[in-house]
Amino acid sequence: MMLDRSSVAFQDLFDKADLVISNGQGNLEGLIAVEKSALFFLLMVKCDVIADLLGVKKGGFICYEKEGSNNNNN
Repeated sequence: MMLDRSSVAFQDLFDKADLVISNGQGNLEGLIAVEKSALFFLLMVKCDVIADLLGVKKGGFICYEKEGSNNNNN
């Protein structure tokens, strides 16, 4: 997982953040399996696999909120 390669300080900030906006398809690919509320992805969809996964057209610019990421854990 991408977060496992991050510093402990970054992982702590990521875990404590109320909102995370991830930029780029590579970050989507690395973080899509992460369970986190308020996790959003900004990206240009560059391949058919990601387009199919997200249900959008290839080549489009999107803001994607991972399903279930708006759960309130408080």
